[in-house]
Amino acid sequence: MTDKLDTLFADLLASQDTASASLPPVHLWKPKLSGDMDMIIDREGRWIHEGGEIKRPAMVKLFASILVLEEGDYFLVTPVEKWRIQVEVAPLFVISAERETRDGYQAVKLTTHTGDVVIRPPTSSGDASLSLLRRPAAAGTSAAQSAGATKPQCVLRDR
Repeated sequence: MTDKLDTLFADLLASQDTASASLPPVHLWKPKLSGDMDMIIDREGRWIHEGGEIKRPAMVKLFASILVLEEGDYFLVTPVEKWRIQVEVAPLFVISAERETRDGYQAVKLTTHTGDVVIRPPTSSGDASLSLLRRPAAAGTSAAQSAGATKPQCVLRDR
């Protein structure tokens, strides 16, 4: 069955492979914690460093490519440094979603604001490929503000 699905969605899987081939091997880098960086990815997906928004898309893409999640915290890593940063909601935002249905199976192509392309696995029609995640409300957040804390999220990278 997997071979059939791979054949049906070969073009979509190839676009994902092309996009991920340029990512650095952050899963292999294990530097010690260097400290906390004054960087935050706000709830609108803006990258803020020392109070100023990083507006160059190439810089955001570079930082996104070295971003890792470990035990609930986000870090920017290089082979020799590891800096903790703050993320309000999610580090990457999907700006485009396209559903493809072929021979009764569907896949979803997601594109992030940094240009990452992710194909949610082909599934039988009706299967859920996205999940809902509830993040704990920040201290001092009202019930009305935290009511929207449930967001559809998916894993964009497994490393």
